[in-house]
Amino acid sequence: MSHWLEEAERHQRYKEKASRRSSSKILEHKERIKNNFEKNRNLYENFIYNLNDLSDRINNLPTKYRNEFGKIKFKSKESKLNTHLNFYTTSRRLKKRRFKNLRSLFKFSHQKNVRIVYFSVSKHIDMIEVELKEISMFRERLDKKKLEVGEKKELKTKSEKVGSGDSKDSNYKIKFYFQYKMEQLNKDLANEFIDWLAFKKGTEQLPIPPEQIKHH
Repeated sequence: MSHWLEEAERHQRYKEKASRRSSSKILEHKERIKNNFEKNRNLYENFIYNLNDLSDRINNLPTKYRNEFGKIKFKSKESKLNTHLNFYTTSRRLKKRRFKNLRSLFKFSHQKNVRIVYFSVSKHIDMIEVELKEISMFRERLDKKKLEVGEKKELKTKSEKVGSGDSKDSNYKIKFYFQYKMEQLNKDLANEFIDWLAFKKGTEQLPIPPEQIKHH
């Protein structure tokens, strides 16, 4: 028998075995998440209800009270593991003066600040998973020379992490993964995240358990 045929068959058997292992692991995780949700359904659903209710109340306020961020967008999403995923997001735009060069010294740029938080039921019993993101980036219009040669007037975004320079003039991205115990899900915790989404507090002010933080 040809060596290439045996090699191909061996490779196919390996792929099938790996696929079975992966499917088995997914089913196991789904079952653990299901058991966790069934045990803590009231706690989790009440927490999500509080978040949604507070978001609706804020979104129904007159514009002058939410000029900074507009509205809190929220939605539940289906996931492969049925984690009962819910996410919330807001954004704001700021006009900031930045150093340009020695000739013109400063220029004004628009900074966009986005905050997103995801909540889902964990495979670990009595726990929920939280993913938190904050992104800040400066958006600048194309210069006059590029416009004169027929390019469209559009926004150009630079993406880079905060370096050793002035963090106020740099783009940055923060991303955390952490967990809470189901018993911690109350209206006070919901208020903490709503205040954060409304830009009433900084990320460092959130009650994130340091031992639970996983940086990505």
